[in-house]
Amino acid sequence: MNKLTILNEIYVILNILIEKNININFSEFKLMIHKIIDNNSTFIEHCPMEIQYEIQSLKSIINKYSDKKLLIIEITKFINAFSSISEYEQCNTDIPNIEKDKLYYKAVINSYYILDLFINNEESRFDNFKNEFYQIGVLIGKYYNDNNIIVKDIIYAKLQDLFNRYNFNYSLPVCCYL
Repeated sequence: MNKLTILNEIYVILNILIEKNININFSEFKLMIHKIIDNNSTFIEHCPMEIQYEIQSLKSIINKYSDKKLLIIEITKFINAFSSISEYEQCNTDIPNIEKDKLYYKAVINSYYILDLFINNEESRFDNFKNEFYQIGVLIGKYYNDNNIIVKDIIYAKLQDLFNRYNFNYSLPVCCYL
């Protein structure tokens, strides 16, 4: 069984939870998946009732995958990425703008990771994006230290260029709207 098939199934399940407005406890979700991989029948204790059918299907797919150790690493990395995106999308409007932009930074990298995983599946492409996006993160930090309008314009221009070159769309950080 292909690991991308398993990750795609997890992606679908997480989105079903979001669609049904079910609060996702990502630690609990990871524990459930780890127990499935370990063939521990107590995984069901961590499974919301609304997705038990989907989890049973996922379990049958996971059972066909041979390298369980690698699978745990990949699934954990994937769930952590999804969690970062979800945290940004659901962040409270009362938190300081710099905190929102920290969440934004993680969400962009993780969104690109997921996109690249399913579309391109080129780790070097993701690494290049991450390295280039790091420079934008430095500029965002500089903006909050200096509150300089020119830095904001540079962030905007660099993001537009980066997103165009990588054929990736995402919102802008809060600092670009200030």
